[in-house]
Amino acid sequence: MLTKRSMISLRTFVLSLFFLSLHIPALLRAQSWQADFSSEGTPSKEVWRYDRSYFVMHEGWLQLQAPEPETSDQATIMTNVHLPTSPVWTGRVRLDLEPTSRNYSYILLSVSKVIDAQTFEYVALDFGGYRRGCLALIRIVLTRHPSPTHPQITYRSPSSILISSKEVLSQGHTYDYRVSYSPSSGWELALRDVTRGGKFESVGTNEAFLPELVRKNTFGLSCTFTMRHTKDWAFRDIRIYPAGEGTPDEGEAPQPPHDPNEGDQSGPTLLLSEVMPHPKTKSPEYIELYNVADTDCELSDFLLAVGRDEQSYRTIALPQKTISAKSYIVITKDPDALASTYPQAPREKFVQAPLPRLLNKSGLIALVKGEDQVIDLLHYSEALLPRGLKTKAGVALERRDYTKVKEESNWKASSASSGYATPGMPNSLESSSDTSTSDKGERTTLADLLQALEASPQATCSFGVYTMTGMLLARGNSLAKDSWLMNLRTAPLESLRLLVRSVSGPFILHVTLHPKDGEKIERSLVFRLPPN
Repeated sequence: MLTKRSMISLRTFVLSLFFLSLHIPALLRAQSWQADFSSEGTPSKEVWRYDRSYFVMHEGWLQLQAPEPETSDQATIMTNVHLPTSPVWTGRVRLDLEPTSRNYSYILLSVSKVIDAQTFEYVALDFGGYRRGCLALIRIVLTRHPSPTHPQITYRSPSSILISSKEVLSQGHTYDYRVSYSPSSGWELALRDVTRGGKFESVGTNEAFLPELVRKNTFGLSCTFTMRHTKDWAFRDIRIYPAGEGTPDEGEAPQPPHDPNEGDQSGPTLLLSEVMPHPKTKSPEYIELYNVADTDCELSDFLLAVGRDEQSYRTIALPQKTISAKSYIVITKDPDALASTYPQAPREKFVQAPLPRLLNKSGLIALVKGEDQVIDLLHYSEALLPRGLKTKAGVALERRDYTKVKEESNWKASSASSGYATPGMPNSLESSSDTSTSDKGERTTLADLLQALEASPQATCSFGVYTMTGMLLARGNSLAKDSWLMNLRTAPLESLRLLVRSVSGPFILHVTLHPKDGEKIERSLVFRLPPN
C-alpha cells in the first residue's frame, strides 16, 4: 500500500508520462541569458555599447557612476540578446533615491516595433518616470544617433502605459522585478521588496498588447542623473529565460549532496482536489486544494498555473492563509457567489484570489511550490465527464484517490447525488478510492530496490530517470538479473552519473518489475548527484 509520504514523493515524476511539464525542455535553455557583472570596472565593450563609461561594475552590481552634469542628463547601455518565444525578464534594482521625473530609470526589455533604421519602440520598465515613486511597464520610442558624442540614445515620452503600480517605491530599498510575456496571453508584472523580506506580488497584467517580439533583440539599461544624484542606481542578477524554466530565490542556500539511497523526506502538502472549469450561470469557477499532511501548511507558499497547455498559461500568487491538516481550501474569484450557489458548503473554506479564467472544454491546472517546482498537475477535458448529461455546466471534476499518482482514471465527474460539486467538502468519489495492497510506486531505498531485483531475476525490468520537474533523462529495459541497476551495488554514484551525464541535482529513479507470475512492482528512489 502506498504511504502518504511515498504518494507525495511521486507526484512530480509521474507527470512526465503525460506532459513535458511547465518547465521548458533543456534544449531550449540555450535561449537563457544572464548579465555578467562579476568583473570590476567599466562594462566590457565586447558585450555592452553606448554610454559604458557612465557605469561601473563593483561586487556583482552594475552601478551608475556618471560625471556631474551641468543639467540633467541620461546614460544608456545596451547588449544583444536572443529571446525565447515566451520570455521572462528578472533582475534586482537598488534605489538610493526616490524615483522622480528628474531621476528615473528604464530597463529596456525588448524591441516591440521597428519604426525606421534608427528608431525603435521598446517595452520597458519605468522606475519613477511615469509617476513619482511608482513602477510601470511602458511602451517607449527611442532613437539612436550615429554620432559618437553623448548622448547616443534619446527618448520620446511614453506612447502607452501597459501596467502601472499604485504602491510607492521606497528610497534605500532593493527590489526584484519579474516581467513575463506570452504571445497568447500578454504581459504580467510582479515585484518583490527584498529589503522588507517580502514575496513576489503581482502588479498587474495586460492582455491587449500582443506584439510579435523579434528573437534577435537587444536589452538595455538607462538612467537619468542630475548634479545631486549621479550614483543612485544599481542593478544585478539580470536574467532572461523561457517561461516555465524558473529561477531560484536570491540567497537560496545550496543543498548538501547525499547518497542515492538517502530518501528525500521533504514533500508537498497540498494537492489538487476538485475543479470547476464550467460553472453554472452566475456562479464562479473554483479550484479546491487538499492538505494531505498531518501538519498545517501555508497557502502563500504555493502558486497556481492555469492555461490552455504547457506553452500557454498564467500563474497567480495565492494569499496568506493557514490550511489545517487534512482539510480543504477553495480558491475562487467570488466566494460570496460560490456560497450562494452551494449553501451547504462551508463558506469559511472559500478564499478569494484573482483566478485566471478556466477554459470550459479543456485546459491545464498546476500547483507550483515557490517559484518553479511543479507539485501537482491536471489536464482536464470534457472527455472526463459522463455521457448523457443534459448540460456540462456546473459539473465539477473530483480527484478519486490521493494515493494514486497517475492522472488518468483518477479524475471523474462529481456524483449526481452530491449535486455534481462538493466545494470545501470531502469529495463524493473518495469512498471508491483504490487503496488496495497493490503497490503503485512506493518510495524505496537502494538496498530494498536491489533486493526486489534479486528476488525476481527473470522479471522484465524497466527504469526511467526523471528530473524533479518530471522530464525524462534516461530509460532502459532488460531482465532483472541483467539490469544495469545491478551496477548500483558496487558504484552507485558513478553508475547514476553515466545516465544523467554532467547534470547535477536531485533526481528520481523509477523502476517497474513485471514478474512472470504475480503483479507488477513499482519502486522509486530519490537521489542527488553533486557537481563534478
